[in-house]
Amino acid sequence: MKRVLTALSIAAPLILLVASPALAQQRGGPGQRANRLFDPATIETVTGVIARIDSVQSPRGRSVGLHLQLQTEAMTLPVHLGPSWFLADQSFVFQTGDSLSVRGSRVTIDNAPALIAVEVRRSDQSLRLRDESGRPQWRPRRQR
Repeated sequence: MKRVLTALSIAAPLILLVASPALAQQRGGPGQRANRLFDPATIETVTGVIARIDSVQSPRGRSVGLHLQLQTEAMTLPVHLGPSWFLADQSFVFQTGDSLSVRGSRVTIDNAPALIAVEVRRSDQSLRLRDESGRPQWRPRRQR
C-alpha cells in the first residue's frame, strides 16, 4: 500500500506538469475565436446606435462575453467587446439607444460580418479594449 501511495505522490505532480500546457491551450472564452480572427489590416471606424446588448456564453461555458448589436446606416453589426468581468470593472456603461463610434477589425464570424472592438467612444468618453495588434487589455503582458 505504501508503494502505491508513494508512486501516486510522484506520478500525480508529473502528470499535472505535463498536462498543464495542454489545458492552458484549451482554455478559452467567448472572445477566443474572435481574437484569432482579428486582423489589423481590416481596422475601421463604424458609428451607430446600440440596438441590443447581449451576454454570450462561451462554447465551453467558462465565461461570458459582452456583444453589442450596433445599428449603423447600412446594417445591424455585431460588435465583440470582451469578457463581462473586465467590462464590469470599467467606468463605461452601455445602454440601448446610446450613440457610439467603434473602432475595430471587421471580420466574418459564422458567415456574417462582425467587428472586434479596439476602442469604443461615446461623446467625451472612450474605452480601450485592445491594442492595434488585437491583444486584449484584460490579458497580462508576457515578460520577455
